[in-house]
Amino acid sequence: MNTNKFLESKILHFKDLFPIDVLRLIHDFARETRVPYKLKRELRGKIVELYGFDKLYKLGYRDFSHMDYNKKYVRDTCLWKCNFEESSLRGTTFSSTELTGCNFKKTELSGIYFRNCTLMHSIFSSSNMYGCMMNDCHAFYAIFTCCNMNKSRIKDSNFENAIITSCRLKGTSFIDCHMDIMDFFGC
Repeated sequence: MNTNKFLESKILHFKDLFPIDVLRLIHDFARETRVPYKLKRELRGKIVELYGFDKLYKLGYRDFSHMDYNKKYVRDTCLWKCNFEESSLRGTTFSSTELTGCNFKKTELSGIYFRNCTLMHSIFSSSNMYGCMMNDCHAFYAIFTCCNMNKSRIKDSNFENAIITSCRLKGTSFIDCHMDIMDFFGC
């Protein structure tokens, strides 16, 4: 994929700033109505790719919404109460990652792989989780509403007190999962 020349020049210009300052600039940039939405998404994704979730989180940044971060590998990271609303994380692997209390509203998660992750109290609303894989995850009190979870494979995971409402589950398998007090409504 060709990188946008404007985007390259902005990233090079920002290289001497702290990542949190860069993201604040991007946030201000995102409010600018004359900048195309696609360019805003691309720029946010490039900054996260450049600095990484872990470093940005430790600097206090929690808003990873409206960005593209596809086919990446995220390991040993704590991302409590982060916002991933309307982002694309297609084909990304999260390994040993804390995603407690996160917002995944209208997020593209097809082909995502959660391995040994904590998803407690996270909300997945109207997200595309087609072909999602979860292995050895803890999703206590997680909420899944109106998600496409067709052909997902969920193994050795704990969904105690989780709620799955109005989700598509055709071809989805739950293998050796702990699902006490788990509620399925309208699936």
